[in-house]
Amino acid sequence: MPDKYQIDDSRMPLRLGSALRVPSYAYNNWGIAPDRYRKESGEKYEVEWKGGSKRQMDYVIESLKKAGMKNYSQMLRDTNAKLVAATVRRLHGKVKILEPGFGVSTINMFDALDNNDKDRVYITGLEPSEERGEDAAAELEKRGLKRDGDFEFHADINNHMLDYVGPESQNIICYVATFHHHSYIDTPLAVAYNALMPGGIITSSDWHNSMWEHPNRVYEFLKILDWERKGEDLEAFVNMFPRAIEPVPRLNSPDEMANEQIRMFWGDGWVPVREEAVERGDFEDRDGILMLGAQRPVERCQDGMNRIDFRMYTPLIRELYGEVDFTENPHQLLDNSRILMTITGQKPIG
Repeated sequence: MPDKYQIDDSRMPLRLGSALRVPSYAYNNWGIAPDRYRKESGEKYEVEWKGGSKRQMDYVIESLKKAGMKNYSQMLRDTNAKLVAATVRRLHGKVKILEPGFGVSTINMFDALDNNDKDRVYITGLEPSEERGEDAAAELEKRGLKRDGDFEFHADINNHMLDYVGPESQNIICYVATFHHHSYIDTPLAVAYNALMPGGIITSSDWHNSMWEHPNRVYEFLKILDWERKGEDLEAFVNMFPRAIEPVPRLNSPDEMANEQIRMFWGDGWVPVREEAVERGDFEDRDGILMLGAQRPVERCQDGMNRIDFRMYTPLIRELYGEVDFTENPHQLLDNSRILMTITGQKPIG
């Protein structure tokens, strides 16, 4: 069945995907009825990542370098790993860690643990791409961990975590570049809250920007790219999303820089990297990623955590942030941009 919120992007130098993938609070800007397409928006992400290839992340890293940026993906992984290691050090006995997006970040996290903590953790991983998840499982096995003894992996999405772990059973749940795969973040936050034991820690290290909140930002970006029949495709975009011609104000410097950097990633990085790979005959459809997404300003995640009753200014979080030299929660990874942020919450004890 055709998606009424997706134009034909087959001629474009990148794939837009469906507007159902943008943050749900921005649906009105795109002319989408609020809360009517909750199920469909989730399916858009599940289909993309379930069929994803091993090379997806390789192309992402190559695109970052092409655009003149650092390996931001690794920076997010390293930040998460430091926080998890510091948390495990403060806990006694067996520590249960659940990671949606089981993959390279899981290996980084395990490697960052103190040697005397490595045999105290039990890791549950969820990842919609079975291929990527099995790769991570194999790496853990190389490190001496036993499947179903020290870790388990399930090829599924994070919203289904309670199918695999009991309520109030986990000490730590960590998300690395995962929340931006959810137009609606209330569901993943709620299931994580239910899966955490009282006093448990949730941490998210992710990409944050406001590019996808309004079709005008996307329209203005597309206008600087070149492709055949560009005029027809831009006209189709405006016809589908009339507010695309409605100007939106610029933001403060760190937030505007985040938008500029995500534009650089797509325009200066992904477009030429994809084009070169296609010309070499190396690019398959499942290697691709879609541009429209649910990345959002970190305050939106903070609001979501508050509504679920996660606490962000507890003594434990202040202690953890002091140890890893994070100045505030949420923590900004880059000095001049809020594109990379880490936010941490704690489930109340009483």
